[in-house]
Formats: sequence, structure tokens, C-alpha cells
Amino acid sequence: MAGDGSLVVASDKRKYNDRDLPEDIDILINRSTDGGRTWSEPKDITHFILGPDCVIPEHRSWWSSFFASGAGLRTSSGRLMFVAAVREDSLWMACNYVFYSDDDGET
Repeated sequence: MAGDGSLVVASDKRKYNDRDLPEDIDILINRSTDGGRTWSEPKDITHFILGPDCVIPEHRSWWSSFFASGAGLRTSSGRLMFVAAVREDSLWMACNYVFYSDDDGET
């Protein structure tokens, strides 16, 4: 739950099939302000995490990522945290990262 009481969910969108990496997978955030009865349109946040338009230059060469199974975490300070598996290069190895937001999931 975000600081304003809304629910924020991170998920992956598998574009062409249901396979894991190295398939083309987008990272999405959904937000509900009514306890989960309805949900804002999904927001593609891939550019915050990886790809040629990534805001973090070191992550522009990463190949792919998907959010791991399980729930996210909201700390006492309000930080939202989710674990994701990341394929940093063409080798068949995924590393775990924690991605976070300090603005209720906006970024």
C-alpha cells in the first residue's frame, strides 16, 4: 500500500508467449485508489529499469527483466520495493535486484 492509501502492483507483460527470459517482457505498474475494485491503466515503467531509453546509463545494455513471484514491500518510510530477475547480458544467467519507489509508485 502506498503512502496515500492506494494499492500499487508491479508485474510483467509477456508480449508474444508465456515464457521467461530471454523473451520480450515489459515491466508494468498498476494502481488502485479504491482498495483494488478498479485499477488505473497499466503504466509501462521499463525505461526506469532497463533498455536503450533507461534513465540509468549502466542499465541500458541489460537484456531483459521480470518481477519475481510474491508480494512487494512497503517500508515504514513509505518506500515501495519489488524484487526482479534481471538478465544483464546475453549469458543465460539472471541476477536478482530490488527496485524501489519513493513517490508512491510514480517512478
